[in-house]
Amino acid sequence: MSDFLKLVKSNKEIKELQLSDEIINKNLITLVRYVQKKNLCDKCKGLRNCHQEMIGQQPILKQYLDIFSVDYAPCEYYQVILDEQERKNRLTCIGCDLDGYNFDDIYVNEKRQDVLQVLKRTIMNYQKKTLSKGLYLHGSYGTGKTYLLGYLADKLTYLGAEVVFVYYPDFVRLVKSSISDGTLEDLINLVKEAEVLIIDDFGGDSMTAFIRDEVLMTILHHRMVTNGLTFMSSNLDYVGLKAHLASTATENDEVKASRIIERIITLMDCLELKDENYRRGN
Repeated sequence: MSDFLKLVKSNKEIKELQLSDEIINKNLITLVRYVQKKNLCDKCKGLRNCHQEMIGQQPILKQYLDIFSVDYAPCEYYQVILDEQERKNRLTCIGCDLDGYNFDDIYVNEKRQDVLQVLKRTIMNYQKKTLSKGLYLHGSYGTGKTYLLGYLADKLTYLGAEVVFVYYPDFVRLVKSSISDGTLEDLINLVKEAEVLIIDDFGGDSMTAFIRDEVLMTILHHRMVTNGLTFMSSNLDYVGLKAHLASTATENDEVKASRIIERIITLMDCLELKDENYRRGN
């Protein structure tokens, strides 16, 4: 018996197929190549030790009648990387970057309990495919509203959610620039049609009638009609937000401001975060 034949017949997977000598000899070159490649994966402890020509690709033996071929698929270590890349692609950030945050070790104190309870209930409801309202989270500057909503976005992407996270002041600037380059409709559609929409630092800008009536109203009305899961953070409570929405450089329109507030109330529960300013001194 040749060394190649011994190599093939010693492979556990091929043994279980109970192949005849005729079929083995007919496919000997393919089976030898498979066993040699498969042996490179034995006792592998990670991609740093990978000896395959294509890093992270393990051989797969395919059979059609009495003909065998070798295909390749991501190994368990490479699949973890691919899954993480796919998860990150489910998060679209506009005007911000959440890569610098560590959401595995979230800071918990008594003042955050109510907010965390709501966020964890949202995560659980999403996992169960149960419809739930979003959250309008308001509180003083530096209390961690962005971090908490970033935590929510991170956890939801692990469950397969497509999340758009918007830093509102930069979004407003992007809206203004998109008017001139013809991309405004695409930008508004991206935001209004997001599976999960998170708007951070809402109200942290000067209001214009166009932004309020043509952008905000369009986005929030669509999400209200479609039950789009929506979250906002703001330094303003509803009273302060209504005043902010009503006042523009050319008018003070409480009716139009009220229409925005009504949609926010329909989409979201309101909760205040009464925590300390963690940015003080920075």
